[in-house]
Amino acid sequence: MKRIVFLFLFCSNSAYAWWPFSATQKPFVLMLEAAGNPRQPGRAIDDNFEQSITWSFAHQLKQAIAQRMPEVQVVLNRNEREVIEPLHTANFANKLATDLVISINFYQETAIKPRVYFYQFSYGAAPLSGNTQNFIFYPYDQAYVISDKKSDAYAQILKSSLCNQEYASQFECQGVYKIPFAPLMGITCPAVALEIGLKNKQEWQLYIEPMAAALTALIEQRL
Repeated sequence: MKRIVFLFLFCSNSAYAWWPFSATQKPFVLMLEAAGNPRQPGRAIDDNFEQSITWSFAHQLKQAIAQRMPEVQVVLNRNEREVIEPLHTANFANKLATDLVISINFYQETAIKPRVYFYQFSYGAAPLSGNTQNFIFYPYDQAYVISDKKSDAYAQILKSSLCNQEYASQFECQGVYKIPFAPLMGITCPAVALEIGLKNKQEWQLYIEPMAAALTALIEQRL
């Protein structure tokens, strides 16, 4: 018998959702999802694995964002050596009332110029109309419909920031592709995944400042 898992969502219409920040308002909460974990280390990059590189990147990106926007709360989905279960990130993000999840993924690049791929969770068809009631039950694989439009808008802002002339010589952008991207499944808030090609295991450091600048622009323009 097919097993169906449901996610429970509480939607608040309080003033905590408004911008800009103040002492009484909810800060913008950004979750960085570092792909992999010690049990599932991901793809090999030189003599290292994806899970350790994504964590190093996410940890340093968190620090870079804190310097630019100390009022933003940046959370990592896992500790460096933490083993996590499927849907851990979705459950964590949903419980925390996260405003945006960025999934960070790396692979060994073989092309001359590294590529950055953008993904948004979708089954390739127009999503069902989101329910605006305060208490909503959704099957976990349909949770993305709640923030589909915002996910699309945020993905476009990120791509626009990263794919400008300043970085044209460093990497090229592909997407935004709308597919059932597994790391984003079950997340109810806006969520975007990036898959970044690395020529070597140290090259992730070149993406810290561009990503910090892009996320700063996104938060400042948030819808």
